[in-house]
Amino acid sequence: MLIPGTRRSDRITTSLRLFVSGKDVHGSVFAVECRTAVLSRHGARVVISQQIKPHEELSVRVISTGLEADMLVIGAISETSEGIHYGARFVDPKIDLWQIEFPPIMDESESVAKVLLGCEACQHTAVVYLREFEVEVFDAQGKISLRCKQCQEVTTWKLSEREPSAPFEPSPQPALKYPPQPPPVKDGADRRRARRLDLKMTACIRTASYGDDVVPTENVSKGGFGFKSPNKYAIGMVVEVAVPYSREAANIFSMGRISGLRALPEQGRYAYGVCYLRETEVRKKE
Repeated sequence: MLIPGTRRSDRITTSLRLFVSGKDVHGSVFAVECRTAVLSRHGARVVISQQIKPHEELSVRVISTGLEADMLVIGAISETSEGIHYGARFVDPKIDLWQIEFPPIMDESESVAKVLLGCEACQHTAVVYLREFEVEVFDAQGKISLRCKQCQEVTTWKLSEREPSAPFEPSPQPALKYPPQPPPVKDGADRRRARRLDLKMTACIRTASYGDDVVPTENVSKGGFGFKSPNKYAIGMVVEVAVPYSREAANIFSMGRISGLRALPEQGRYAYGVCYLRETEVRKKE
């Protein structure tokens, strides 16, 4: 899992085919085809079979567009049967290798959901923050009308057709044992400031202990949402969340914190509240 505090832009789970060349740990030159598991404005998690030292520079080309850039390997994150997952960042932070428009993180303060959308007119791809009425329209119609920077007019936008990445699998270690938690505050001042929407969207709670926990939402607002799960999360636990979530599309994950917990023994589940971590909160953890 990523360490809280390292996030500088939204993270999109999508499998993008790359051609990568560089040197492995033995100093031998390699050139292979691989893919992304996650990408952001500043870099990506890349799955490669070769062993690579941290701070090794790679030449990367996106196969679908032919665009190229240099990336610096930060280090290994995990290893699967497919290969080693490396975190890597662009040498030139201004590069736009992915051809995706990322809005500033600060623009998310009024948003309820984040989606990767494509303009039907010009195929321009962008991360879009949807406010409460916009997400209701999108949830009902599966599309929304937005102004396109490329077309310079209002066009219809739908979910991007980019290929989703494989689900995140739980780590082989046993789930963490958490100490008893205090009961959640029932009516704290911060809990009722945002209008709540009774939208039954699909969300994904991502942790190292449980992998991808796909759940329906309850009481969605710009500050967070509620959900039920058989998994036991601790109050205060930092998680990654995607709302809305689709197994067939690329998804956008944000940082969140478990803010409420209520046992439902008759259902064999727990009811949770999760609040989004804003950029200022994330940076305090650095």
